[in-house]
Amino acid sequence: MECAIREIQEETGLILAQHTPTKAQRLKGAYYYVFDFPLTAYPTPPEPHPEDQEEVEETRWVTREEMAYLTGNSGMKDFLERVVRV
Repeated sequence: MECAIREIQEETGLILAQHTPTKAQRLKGAYYYVFDFPLTAYPTPPEPHPEDQEEVEETRWVTREEMAYLTGNSGMKDFLERVVRV
């Protein structure tokens, strides 16, 4: 869990240490987590700012509907279909 939270911070700039995942799923040898981050608590959602500019191509907020059209690896696609159900 510590590694997942650290990766989220490195790839988005968001600090989720006080949050726990609402869902978790092991798929293809990796764990995938869902964190419900309360964006509605902000007048304007905070912009994601990756700490590692070499590893991350793009960051942006998307709706659940938009998740279905994201490109990514097969593990991410399986996670979105099985756990997030987009």
